[in-house]
Amino acid sequence: MESLLKDFKVVGFNGDHFFGLLDSHHILLRFTYKEDYLRCWLRGTWTFQGFIMRVFKWTPYCSVETESPIIPI
Repeated sequence: MESLLKDFKVVGFNGDHFFGLLDSHHILLRFTYKEDYLRCWLRGTWTFQGFIMRVFKWTPYCSVETESPIIPI
């Protein structure tokens, strides 16, 4: 988490952001600025330290046990 937080600062998000670890493969992100949220969300996938991070909107029905049927192409 510490290295991911550093990578996010290098990318240049303007406001504060919160990272919460849901499990070993899922992270909850919250942004203080709408512009930062939109930048993260609209890009869809990010690469940090050689790992791909896919971005999905959280819903009350979100389950970390179920893999999303949506994949990047």
